[in-house]
Amino acid sequence: MPYFSRKGDQGRSELINGRDISKGDPIFDLLGAIDELNAFIGLAICAISDEYINDELRSIQVIFSEIMANISGLMRESSCEFEISESLISLENKIDSIRKDLSLPDKFTFPGRTEAGARLDICRTYARRVERIAVALKGGPIPRIEDFYPFLNRISTYFYLLRLKFEYLKETPEKK
Repeated sequence: MPYFSRKGDQGRSELINGRDISKGDPIFDLLGAIDELNAFIGLAICAISDEYINDELRSIQVIFSEIMANISGLMRESSCEFEISESLISLENKIDSIRKDLSLPDKFTFPGRTEAGARLDICRTYARRVERIAVALKGGPIPRIEDFYPFLNRISTYFYLLRLKFEYLKETPEKK
């Protein structure tokens, strides 16, 4: 059996819930941006030797997979709020924990002091892109998309602080 279906050859695709839509639909912009962000998170994991942080990053990948499933219509609407609210609380706790160890810079900083930091900053910029696309879809075909806004807003802060941790705290290990 072939791995491809040829269903998308005409510029259309089917969501998990069976809804047939154009590949140019903004839903695919959001799904694609989240997919790209998850790939960049994986790239960041490759540069980090701290297994605790890697586990955190992998859990964020799982959350984004659940968000994609919700957007695609796989999950029930009622499950969205509970799941994302728990994830938001966990993310805010992670942000608070990282923040305790850092003195925030008083001027603009640029990524590139460490490979891990640079990769995490790519994650930050893509997280912002995901947020912008999601906000643009408010009132559209995705039920209760605004429930995801707080998480999408906080995740870029998480990546920013984690970048600072790798670039300014010497005890944070990178892979060699």
